[in-house]
This record gives sequence, structure tokens and C-alpha cells, in this order.
Amino acid sequence: MYAMNLVDVVDVKTTYGILFCGNDDITENIIQKKICEIKEQLENEDMEWIIDDIIKMLPQEWKMELQCNTKQITI
Repeated sequence: MYAMNLVDVVDVKTTYGILFCGNDDITENIIQKKICEIKEQLENEDMEWIIDDIIKMLPQEWKMELQCNTKQITI
């Protein structure tokens, strides 16, 4: 399992979180490409979405989990 910083920028606000991937065979590039495909699909269908919708549409075998209630510590 690995974690990635996630930044969701929309018109009104920016949401920060940690996106966990439980499948080490899936790279950040693969995840980013799939997210772009999903967003494009939803926009083409003229559907509104939030980041949770996108995460739910990622393949189940990727074992993705988003944690939005994050804190930051600087050392």
C-alpha cells in the first residue's frame, strides 16, 4: 500500500487529502490517467461530480481509499 497527496481544485474550494492505493502494481500515472478519463466521461454526460464520485468509479481491484481529514506536521 502506498499513499499520494490529492488536491481537488474546483470553482469554489480546494480539497486536500491522502489517496491510498492498496495495489502496488498500479502506478500514479495509471491512476491519474484513469481519473482524467472518468472526469471527461462525466463532463461529456454533463454530470456534476465530487471527488468521492471519481474515487468510487476507480476499479475495485485498485483498493483505493481517500482520507480527507488530514493534518500536516513539519519536521
